[in-house]
Amino acid sequence: MGRKPVVEYRHYEMPAGTYVFALYGEGWVRQYGDDRPNLHFHNYLEIGMCLNGTGRMVFDREGFPYGPGDFTIIPARFPHNTISAKGKYSAWEYLFVDSTSLIRRMTENRALASSRMENLMQGGAFLLKESDNPLLCREIQQVFRLQKEKPEYYQMESNAVLSSVCIQVIRMNESGGKVIRPAAEESALVRPAIAYAQEHYREQIRVSDLADACWLSESYFRAVFQEHMNMSPMDYVNSVRIHSACKLLSSSNESIHAIAAKCGFRSMATFNRNFQKFVGTTGEKWRKDPSNYLAGIRASHVDVFDGWE
Repeated sequence: MGRKPVVEYRHYEMPAGTYVFALYGEGWVRQYGDDRPNLHFHNYLEIGMCLNGTGRMVFDREGFPYGPGDFTIIPARFPHNTISAKGKYSAWEYLFVDSTSLIRRMTENRALASSRMENLMQGGAFLLKESDNPLLCREIQQVFRLQKEKPEYYQMESNAVLSSVCIQVIRMNESGGKVIRPAAEESALVRPAIAYAQEHYREQIRVSDLADACWLSESYFRAVFQEHMNMSPMDYVNSVRIHSACKLLSSSNESIHAIAAKCGFRSMATFNRNFQKFVGTTGEKWRKDPSNYLAGIRASHVDVFDGWE
């Protein structure tokens, strides 16, 4: 049996006080899939708009053709990739949306309503045509315009329009629509553990906690997670912790000891061992010049990445 493809985790930091940020411009005209061919997932909902070019959208291991005017709506933690036609360039624009926080704001933190809507947002990925979905496409294009032009109150307006987008996605998931679900059931099996780790990494986490989040026995969960993610469950948890520690080391004046504790490490020895493992240097050296060591995290065998820049 062949080895499953590596799945990369690409992490973004949401700007303070917002639920969305946009990526667009000349940097997004490229041969997609050439430099980073692995499936990947993000910590936020991804909305993509194809402006030009053709190729395949890969959801888990199943490919679907795309072309100009097509757009994608991909939940957080959903494995996917974009692959341009061989030797050709494609032009895309992207919105990354903190749909969880936006839904909680919409429901005024009513737990039952929030939970139901958040689960429906995770129902599957969509590859849609502008001609078949004109209203939804116009709303997404409006958010892109707001993010590019930045008129007064643009973030408030973006949040309002995205609330409508989220409701339309939820309705499509309720009705079955054109939802594209993962080809492999194991992909869906481990996603609750990934979500749990990203939300609770500051706390003490046991493998049994992750297995419980997936409603699996611990032994079966360990095997599925290792096979699908190409790393152990606790390696993944610690990689999330170290990524967070790097952000704090480069953006705050807190002591390394305080940052280690804040990111979920019980001892400095454990923090230092994992920092060296994933980054290839010490926390002290990272703090002095973090740019010199970014490649360390990107080369790590656990495949944790910053979002594209």
